[in-house]
Amino acid sequence: MKLDSSKFGGNGFKYGEKIRVEAERYLFTTKKGYDVFMFVEPMTDICYYAKIFSVNDFEKQNKLLLASYDVKWDFDGSCRIFIGDIQMSQKNASNGYGTIFMDFIMRLAKKNNAVSINGLLGASELLNPENKTRLLNFYTKYNFKISLNEVQNSGEIYLDLVDGFPRNTSQM
Repeated sequence: MKLDSSKFGGNGFKYGEKIRVEAERYLFTTKKGYDVFMFVEPMTDICYYAKIFSVNDFEKQNKLLLASYDVKWDFDGSCRIFIGDIQMSQKNASNGYGTIFMDFIMRLAKKNNAVSINGLLGASELLNPENKTRLLNFYTKYNFKISLNEVQNSGEIYLDLVDGFPRNTSQM
């Protein structure tokens, strides 16, 4: 699929040509058949934002998903990925946007031979029982270890990797 480059000009998105090139690299069709693209924007030399937009509704510039992640290199040369935050509205949940982001993170981990992926879970994610169940199932699908505090309103996720692959599997 090719994107219509006219959607990126004029009064459109501030990144113009850069986002068009990036979008063509990260063009996906979700499990429900939605055409989306992911734009990765560096915020610092280790922190990035991944934004998922609808191809058909791009002019409105509504993000379907906004996620932040850090790629950290240790002194021994090993790479660790930290998922800072994944934000999306309830109406966008279960449409495959989180899966696109997580598949991207897994490919990033493999490419850099990462030793782990981890992140934090907050009260805003865990207080809604439906959201909590969906979130825990999502991370379980990717073999993350999930640790919640005693009252289950915060926690951590952790995935141990060897050469960028989950330790308990050879491939994903």
